[in-house]
Amino acid sequence: TSTAQKSHAPAGVSEVVAVDPAFQTFKPSFFAKEFVKKTSERCGDGTLETVEESINNSLEGLLRYFQAPNIRFKSRHPLLLASRFSRVLLFRYDSSRASRKLDPNRTEQEYLLRSLFCATGFTEKTCTLEHCESCEIRHEPLSEQSSRSAVWCLALRSEPAIPDRTRAWLHQHFECSKTMTLGFVENE
Repeated sequence: TSTAQKSHAPAGVSEVVAVDPAFQTFKPSFFAKEFVKKTSERCGDGTLETVEESINNSLEGLLRYFQAPNIRFKSRHPLLLASRFSRVLLFRYDSSRASRKLDPNRTEQEYLLRSLFCATGFTEKTCTLEHCESCEIRHEPLSEQSSRSAVWCLALRSEPAIPDRTRAWLHQHFECSKTMTLGFVENE
């Protein structure tokens, strides 16, 4: 289900905008915060010992992040995940599906960056692109949206090699990040 968040509407205008759960905001400190997975294990003498495992920029780190019981309210925002786990995840742009008309005043890189921001949940009110696929998809009737696939996708890198069971497990966890504007693919 979506939650509501107030938009930056003009003074005196109260507008509620639906926010996809995958795109809930997160603290900027999450980009650099040191995360640790903490679990308790029973020792031979029956006592409990806390085991800490580092969450780093690796496949193991990504798995630990999703499995860590001590990290409450984990952010599954695609920008955060792709940044924190850049050795495992990347964004893919399907240029064959793009139907954009470039603004002559913008570079290709600027267009792609702004388009990615729109695809990852920034509202169309902040989009300054003349023709943005993500904003166009959001405004289509639902019947037309289901026939289109997202232009942007979060993808697993091909290296390191990821076992099939782990790949399937990760796929389940990324289902919550899929929207009409951002997909998930298992291969780079």
